[in-house]
Amino acid sequence: DRYPLATAMSEAWASFARTGNPSHAGIPAWTPFNPTTWPTMVFGERVALFADPHGDERRAMNTALGRQS
Repeated sequence: DRYPLATAMSEAWASFARTGNPSHAGIPAWTPFNPTTWPTMVFGERVALFADPHGDERRAMNTALGRQS
């Protein structure tokens, strides 16, 4: 399991170093950061792009710290 994950992540780092864009054929298209939708690439059993996967926790922490979300 760990070898495909390691390959996907290392290729993303290499692609980012080469081009400034971590996208490559082995993962979904990596959407640039947007403070409204918070696109987040999650590397795990599968690699997937999620919209604000921990948004509830982020907003709760910002509220607790007196910050705006």
